[in-house]
Amino acid sequence: MKKVFPIVVAAVLLIGITALAYSAGKGPVRKATGGVELEPVGGPDGQSRYASFNAHEARPSGAPKGKFHWKRQDATGQVFHFVGDVVEVAVSSNMAVFACVVKVSNNPAQIGKKLYVCVVDNATPGSGGDLLMLKWTTPGPPWTVFNVIGGNLVVH
Repeated sequence: MKKVFPIVVAAVLLIGITALAYSAGKGPVRKATGGVELEPVGGPDGQSRYASFNAHEARPSGAPKGKFHWKRQDATGQVFHFVGDVVEVAVSSNMAVFACVVKVSNNPAQIGKKLYVCVVDNATPGSGGDLLMLKWTTPGPPWTVFNVIGGNLVVH
């Protein structure tokens, strides 16, 4: 019996360590998710803007994943929209920065272009303080900053 006990303990430890190693890449990953209504930091400009997104950091055995949807309606009622696949994600504290490549758009010139998105979760929904920023990788203006005025975003 004394010889069997160390073998059982060793087997249990081996099984436990194997299970932990196997599940290490399957735990939760950091991510940013949300569906928000936006307004330029300078105040209303007669346009409606909506964004929805889910951006998940990469697991050790895979790539980042997610989608970014953008819709803007100008003062005349014309709608501009696109959908991008998330290709890069970095999450730190209450901020996430992710990149997406546009796959679907009603503006063919946007298809294939990369857009960087930064979201900041500063407050509870509806209390103000959350931000969403956009930056195309093509030459152009710096980050465009929007206040979240409706909906919710979560960085976790």
